[in-house]
Amino acid sequence: MAPAYRFLLGLFLGGGMFLLTDVVINMIVDPFDRAPFLDLPFNREQVSKPINRRLYQLQQSAKDPKPNMIIGDSRGELLNAAYFRELGTEDWGNASFGGASLFEEYETLQFIQSVRPVKQAIVTLQLREWNDGYDPDQVREAVDLLEHPSHYYLSLAVLDASIANLRNLWTGGSKGADLPSGIAGLSTPEAQRKAFWQFTLKGDGEILENWRAPIAAKRTFLDMIDFAKSNKIDLTILLLPVNDAMRNLILQRRGAEYQAFKQYVKAQAKVLDFDVPSVLTADDTQWRDPEHFTPDVARGIVKSILQEKAEFPVVLSCPKECDEAPDAVGGGIAGQ
Repeated sequence: MAPAYRFLLGLFLGGGMFLLTDVVINMIVDPFDRAPFLDLPFNREQVSKPINRRLYQLQQSAKDPKPNMIIGDSRGELLNAAYFRELGTEDWGNASFGGASLFEEYETLQFIQSVRPVKQAIVTLQLREWNDGYDPDQVREAVDLLEHPSHYYLSLAVLDASIANLRNLWTGGSKGADLPSGIAGLSTPEAQRKAFWQFTLKGDGEILENWRAPIAAKRTFLDMIDFAKSNKIDLTILLLPVNDAMRNLILQRRGAEYQAFKQYVKAQAKVLDFDVPSVLTADDTQWRDPEHFTPDVARGIVKSILQEKAEFPVVLSCPKECDEAPDAVGGGIAGQ
């Protein structure tokens, strides 16, 4: 056999063995819990979720679909489905993930609707997403991996998560908080908190500086409204509170754009607005950082959604085509 043919045959066999190994490892570990056939003690939430939050959250929603969904970014993720269960309802799920764009939230709603018809969707929104300069789009790839088994098991990204799970299982390692290295190395939790507080303000300040007029974002927003109407989904936009430090930054950098954003959204859709100054937004002890509130605050917001109790100032607005449009409410929007 000529040397060139031997080289090509070796390359072909080597590539085939690599792909076969990739498939076998991904099938055994199944890091995103797509269709596990071995009951192995992997901590997928701890290991796989930080590697690909979109894929992990979409798979969890597909595995246990609920008729009522929270869809949003890392702040929406704080409204844990467990808090709804604490109030006696099992029919709420959460498909939120950190860094979500408006387009990704719309794609997430479409995916969940394809798995099970959605009765009510609460989609979080903020000025950062109302911005054509902020447009991550990784949900499409995650949906492709979930809808096509061959893509999932052959994926090198999935293999990376599989290896991380195997390493974690082998070493018994635990993953610490997701902090930048310069902050994680600080000596006390309070020092870490203060440093991360400033780190968050700096990062959001850079996003605000690079803010671009929401031409594509508006189209996506209107498409999402039309999709909800055509599928008989009760859609509510949720504006979550931020700490006063973040509010002051937004008003300083993009005050006019922020006001126009809220005015436009409220003219087009039903909006539950917690994004108002209050004792809550002024109390730093209620905040992990300038935009992420504590679990106690999250529970209070969930109570408002379920009309249990409004612990914080909230305004419900609705365009003319809605059945009811109160200026302000003491409860929520989703009585069970």
